[in-house]
Amino acid sequence: MKLYIFDLDGTLLNTLGVIADNSNYALKKYGYEPVDTEKYTSYIGNGARVLIERVSEYRGVAPDAIDDIYKAFLLRYIENPLGDTTAYEGIEEMLEKLKKRGSYLAVLTNKPDGAAQSSIESYFRKGLFDMVIGQQERYKRKPDPQTVELILSSLGIRKSEAVMIGDSDVDIKTGKNAGIKTCAVTWGYVDKNELASLNPDIIIDKVCELEKLIYEE
Repeated sequence: MKLYIFDLDGTLLNTLGVIADNSNYALKKYGYEPVDTEKYTSYIGNGARVLIERVSEYRGVAPDAIDDIYKAFLLRYIENPLGDTTAYEGIEEMLEKLKKRGSYLAVLTNKPDGAAQSSIESYFRKGLFDMVIGQQERYKRKPDPQTVELILSSLGIRKSEAVMIGDSDVDIKTGKNAGIKTCAVTWGYVDKNELASLNPDIIIDKVCELEKLIYEE
């Protein structure tokens, strides 16, 4: 493989705590009870708006309050983009190993672009990733393949030389929709059996197993 495209939340970084904290802040601001942190594992992956819509449905939020909660969530994320976020053990070392082999590295996430950029800047060295793309109005969200195709064309990589790596159905569907290989990781937020049902090209349980992809063609 020449190009490794990584999801962010649940793949490179454990961001569950900060996502839950910022969402619960927005809920409480408008008089709704917070949601248990672990419950957020089933809400993450389709972008901030969908996250808030799912949380709002769970909490019975009035439809005319959802926009306000969404805006409060985004503003809170600007103030608190990192929280208790941590990089998964061994991920930075593995990324460096891939980079030293001459590979291209990219991040593709449905997290708002500003939060995605600040997260990468805070936890990884400058220049490690060749491209980082978060949710922006000008691009369609995953699982639409638009942003994968943008990364491929920008870096001059063929589809046969690229792999999409992530912890959710959204990531696997994105890779398949773009016609590239897919790798599901089980250390994130989605159950392994659910990931297996999506038929990714490979499933890995440990960060060190990413090395299996080096010689995949």
